[in-house]
Amino acid sequence: MWSWLRDHLFKAVKERKERERHFLENGSKLLEKPIVSCNGKSIPIRTFSAKELSLATNNYHNHPCRGWWKGSLDRRFVLVKQFPVTEILADLIINDLVISAKMSAHSNVLNPIGCCHETPSPILVYEFPANGFLADRIYVSGDRQTQYQYMAWASSQFLRAKLMWKLMRAFGIYGSAAPSLKNQASINEIVDPKILIEEGGACIEQQLQAVLHLGLTCIEEDPQRRPTMVYVTKELRWIERFIP
Repeated sequence: MWSWLRDHLFKAVKERKERERHFLENGSKLLEKPIVSCNGKSIPIRTFSAKELSLATNNYHNHPCRGWWKGSLDRRFVLVKQFPVTEILADLIINDLVISAKMSAHSNVLNPIGCCHETPSPILVYEFPANGFLADRIYVSGDRQTQYQYMAWASSQFLRAKLMWKLMRAFGIYGSAAPSLKNQASINEIVDPKILIEEGGACIEQQLQAVLHLGLTCIEEDPQRRPTMVYVTKELRWIERFIP
């Protein structure tokens, strides 16, 4: 009996110290990131405890899509984004939160509400998308077992959506792309030839090649060589206007 109680208390103390350590380390990173990327401006982010989020999500029971959990906080629905438990991802997760906060004024970007620092990988909390998920808008299917069918978009919108989906499939996880694709940077490897024919052949291929090269610079291993979001936006506008 006493042995069990001693082990239980020792485990509880150890877990509390771990939560405190993660809280301090992740919290300091969250304070540092806005100073570096937001010209010293503070980002109003609420802090939640691990227990609060566990209760809000019914112990992470309801997940509308992979990695996301539906919960309820302060009488409103929220989305809780949980990552694999590893301290290696902490910097990337904090960066994700800061970028989301900077883009929160955009009507099509989820507004971050807060995060939990007590876990090795911070847990992020976002507003719940009242209009559904982007995947539900891009694809339409009555049966999960059947192949998705594309929505009837205008050709230019369809092209951009399909291109970005292809690029994310190829480069979303570093190292997952075929070496020949990364080295040769050939857009023909990831875009259906039918698109090139329907959209104007060589002209549209020039645009796709330019977007591909820009995308490759965004995944450079050296962070100093990656372009800023402002630069990427300007380049995309230039590609759309001046490349026929």
